[in-house]
Order: sequence, then C-alpha cells, then structure tokens
Amino acid sequence: ELVRVFTQATLNDDSMMDSSALYLLAFVEDVVAPAGPGDLETVRYGCCILDSGCGEFSVGSFVDDKHRTIFETLLEQKKPREILVIGAETANGAPSKQSWQLIENLATSVKVDVVRRTPVQFIAIDKLNSVVESQGYFGKALPKEEHWPQELRKLKDRGDNLALRSFGACLQYLQDVKVDKQILPLKKVFSLAIPGSIRHQQPAGSSSASEEYKNETLILDGQT
Repeated sequence: ELVRVFTQATLNDDSMMDSSALYLLAFVEDVVAPAGPGDLETVRYGCCILDSGCGEFSVGSFVDDKHRTIFETLLEQKKPREILVIGAETANGAPSKQSWQLIENLATSVKVDVVRRTPVQFIAIDKLNSVVESQGYFGKALPKEEHWPQELRKLKDRGDNLALRSFGACLQYLQDVKVDKQILPLKKVFSLAIPGSIRHQQPAGSSSASEEYKNETLILDGQT
C-alpha cells in the first residue's frame, strides 16, 4: 500500500530537509482582453503558496500589469520548488506566454518541478466544501463554517474564486501525495502578502506602515 509520496516541495520530515523553506505554488491566471482601442488587458492571478515545513498556506488574488511584475516578484521571493499549473496548454484559463517565461527564468536559478493538469483534475470550487467536510480536515462541522480557518471564510465571503481555485489545487495535490491529513488540520491558512501593495486601511492600534510594507518590494527592470 502506498502511504506517502515524497516531492521537492512537500517534504515535512526534519531528517530530509535543509534549513531553507521549500515552497509549493499553485496559481490561476485570468486575462481579460482589452474592451476597445486604447484599453489595456486586465491580468489577475489567484495564488496559493504552501510552506510544507510548517504547514502554512498563503492564499489570495491580485491584479497585475502586462509585464506580470507582481507575479515575477513572488516567484523571485519564494523560489518555489514545485509549481502547480491549472489549465491545459491550449485551453481557456491556461497560463499566458509571459507567465511561462517567468517560470522558465526561475528554473535557470533553482530546480523547479512543474505539474500541469487540466482544471477537472483539481478540486473545483463547488466541490471544495464537500471535500473538506467529508475528510474532517478542520474538525467537527459548525454553523456558517466557523470551524474553517478565518482566511478561507473571508475568501468565500468575498467570492474570490481565483484564490479558492488555487487553494483547491493545492489541496488535491496534497491528497495525491498523501500528506493532506498531516497539514490541513493545522488550520494555518493566511492572507497572501502582495508585493508592492497595501491590502487594506489600517485600523487604530494596528501595526505601523513600515510593518505593512515589510517584504513588499517589487522587482524593477527596464520594462517597469
């Protein structure tokens, strides 16, 4: 019986890990063509990043520019060892040529395994609830999903489908390598820190602006 599959980004055994974090990235890209002359295309990403060493997910979505500056910065900051690509090469929802180029650029400096699957091979949004509840990842079911991690509840309340799709992809992959029941019950799901952006207005008594900008630098090049 197969009880565990070891991959680059899902190692959580101290005896097999070095001191550096190993990240798994799942992403969805949505590109809306310009509506008319003079308009720019709209690029949105949904991303889920897992640090399997501590079982911590960072999930969210963001609007990027045509050069994919924010996405490039995330890749350079995290240097994921595995990337889950949602979408067949020629199907709608497939990553753009720009995204593929950034992944190829990353692969020149670090070994990256790319796992490409069609959307039906990952957990769909309308199946996410039933999968989570049937497996009991977050404990006994409570009204209004109060047993779910707060960040996931926020994403569902906002209808952030791109972020939820990326989380569903991560969850499916963890099931495939048989570490889902080790990681999901930890409930470590947090908001993705978007490089170079302020995510919300700070309430009174919150952390300083410098903390809000912490680790949120952008890569600037000749195109930006």
